Amino acid sequence: MHSLHLTLPADLAALATTDQPVDGFFAELDSPIIDEFEIYNLKLVIQELCANIVKHAYAGRPGAISLTLSIAREGKLLEVRTVDQGPHQFDET
Repeated sequence: MHSLHLTLPADLAALATTDQPVDGFFAELDSPIIDEFEIYNLKLVIQELCANIVKHAYAGRPGAISLTLSIAREGKLLEVRTVDQGPHQFDET
């Protein structure tokens, strides 16, 4: 499994720092599994996920966001996982 792990401060200004590591993650692969347009869209998704954590989970409080990007099953599964410890948790109801 090919993985990328990042820990970001819960700060909107820090979100742009995810682009370069994500580009590097895909550049390290032996063969491309998604094209440049899909990578661009994935970076937007990652930034939106993290922005929601900053705005809603931490709501201006300091903290950290753990981001993991993984490829498994011979390139057939791409997983993006974010974890936070913000005091305002997601209400599923």
